[in-house]
Amino acid sequence: MNWIDGLKILAVTCGLLGVALNIKKERMCFLLWFVSNGCWALITRAEHLLCLQFGAFCIVCIYGFFAWRKKPIGKPKRITKPLNELVYQGSRKDRDTIHELKTRLAINDKVVERLLYKLQHTRSGPTKVRGIKKKR
Repeated sequence: MNWIDGLKILAVTCGLLGVALNIKKERMCFLLWFVSNGCWALITRAEHLLCLQFGAFCIVCIYGFFAWRKKPIGKPKRITKPLNELVYQGSRKDRDTIHELKTRLAINDKVVERLLYKLQHTRSGPTKVRGIKKKR
């Protein structure tokens, strides 16, 4: 076994481990891919375009490593009140409640309607909320 065969084994192993770590959303996958692509660039150095491709993959791996390091902009919205307090209880208007649910949970109208309907019928029995129709 010569050194090129050893590089091939290393490249394949690092590539497969990199995919496994990427599935688990681990940042370390980019380092393994960097090693894998670097090995393939050395192995294919006689084929210039293929070597260039693996070199470009190395650059993309460096970018990916640092891009995954950044934290998301702003804080994620959290619901500070229990959901049953957001449901219309006579003192709030339906559209305000639905709008608040949609903005806090980032969901569409049908999901909010189903959620409100289920919540009202499981907690305190059926209560009437204007603007929301029962599903039949």
